[in-house]
Amino acid sequence: MEALAVSLWKLADYHEKLGDIAKTVECLEAICQNKVPFFPIIEVKTRIRIATILLHDSHNVNHAKSHLQRCVSIILLLLSLNSYSCF
Repeated sequence: MEALAVSLWKLADYHEKLGDIAKTVECLEAICQNKVPFFPIIEVKTRIRIATILLHDSHNVNHAKSHLQRCVSIILLLLSLNSYSCF
């Protein structure tokens, strides 16, 4: 699954270099919307990149905010799981 994420990141890089922000975001969102989940760190990195692109190139604050909120949820879940594994 990680190879798929790397491929989609590279495809997003290609579209970003061409200046096609819509296709860039579409490639990255494919990672977040996949039915089989990726490792949490892959999703967090991807959502942060989407939010950055949206804020920089489209100023779509609400869409960027939703991706960042999901990042925070994933991180908090991981932290809570980590604290339980100490016992």
